[in-house]
Amino acid sequence: MTLIIISLLIIASYTIAVCVKTKGIPYSISATYFSLKHKLIFGACMCLTAMFIFPEVWELSTTFAMKILAIASCIGLIGVGLAPDFRDDWINKIHCGSAALTLISSQLWVGCTPAWWILIPIWTAWAYIRYFT
Repeated sequence: MTLIIISLLIIASYTIAVCVKTKGIPYSISATYFSLKHKLIFGACMCLTAMFIFPEVWELSTTFAMKILAIASCIGLIGVGLAPDFRDDWINKIHCGSAALTLISSQLWVGCTPAWWILIPIWTAWAYIRYFT
């Protein structure tokens, strides 16, 4: 549980810091890379978040499929951190592929847990914001 808290603190601190620095909510977390003076901070935060959460997610995984999804989620987040400059054509493929891997595998992992129902309000809120506001 301690590693989950550390992981959440890393990503939450980064997100809050860039929101304060840019005086608003950015379009995407990845886009914040371009507003940073010290570019390595983005990659470090993404990689550290994945590295700290992985052991806990691995332990919570009850099936082989869930363990594969846990690996894929963390590898994807590390890929996002290692290829942050998505404006470059070649790096964009790595960055977007890694982000898609993280999104899909993490949501499937949650879907395999007993708390799968938590995805319903999250995706409903996302759809409402995306299509009706």
